[in-house]
Amino acid sequence: MAPVDKSKVPWWVSNLIVPLVNLTLALLVSGLFIFIAGENPYEAVRLIIYGSFGYIEGFAYTLYYTTNFVFTGLAFAVILVEKVKHILVDLAFS
Repeated sequence: MAPVDKSKVPWWVSNLIVPLVNLTLALLVSGLFIFIAGENPYEAVRLIIYGSFGYIEGFAYTLYYTTNFVFTGLAFAVILVEKVKHILVDLAFS
């Protein structure tokens, strides 16, 4: 199969449709696993959302634990950018 030319894909497909499809598939697959485990998938998702955003302490814990992931991603991005710059400088002066 030939790779898709990203310049021909409309912005709304890559920025809206693809993330919504990913979230929908993730909810369906996780709901299937929860159903196989013998629990109600709707109730499980409702409890997860309420526990994360339903009251101020839950939201504070969500921000507290999310901060580690955000800073890890930022550190990785900085390292990746510097590595690319280093490679380009090496290629330019080789």
